[in-house]
Amino acid sequence: MPCEIVTNTLKLENLVNQLSGAPPEAVNYEKFCDLVRQVSLTREFIEHYLSFDDSDFRRALILQTWSLTVYVIGWQPGQTSGMHHHGNSLDAIYVVEGEMTHRLLLPEECQAEQVPYETHPAQDKDKGVVEKITAGGFTFVNRRHGHQITNLSDKKLVTLHFRFGVAPEDDRWTENPNKDDPNRRIFRWEHLEQCRVTLPSL
Repeated sequence: MPCEIVTNTLKLENLVNQLSGAPPEAVNYEKFCDLVRQVSLTREFIEHYLSFDDSDFRRALILQTWSLTVYVIGWQPGQTSGMHHHGNSLDAIYVVEGEMTHRLLLPEECQAEQVPYETHPAQDKDKGVVEKITAGGFTFVNRRHGHQITNLSDKKLVTLHFRFGVAPEDDRWTENPNKDDPNRRIFRWEHLEQCRVTLPSL
């Protein structure tokens, strides 16, 4: 197994170990942000999972435990998530490549605007705090906050996501991207509380 895979695997295992042992609601926002900032997955590793779709953005799973989901999204110019919220989950978003336009709404604003949970059709909104984040930058989404990601640039955008809580449950997951890549692994947390590396199904 290439050194790059081993190194990134250890980083993911370390994050899982630090977050395990407590239910998601017991981990506060500040602790989650601090832990995720310490995880620096390499671009080469992330590229094993990356794919783009002209019709809509697509997620590719990297790691999933009972409470943590790590995935990468490739965004073509003009693609957007629409405004939505993730309930009681915490989220960290790292920009790997490109420029992300991010809008954030407070919980009370979400309620007033009737912002939907992410499994429902999202809404395009011109409200909330807007930030432009470029490669190497993070943004974080606290519980019950609404947010929207848009690629307003004319170049591709790549984002790495850390979801602590309920994993995304919709039809935007990529089916086996780069399935012929021998260095692509999906990491799943087993009931025996050890991290096992498994090949995706062909």
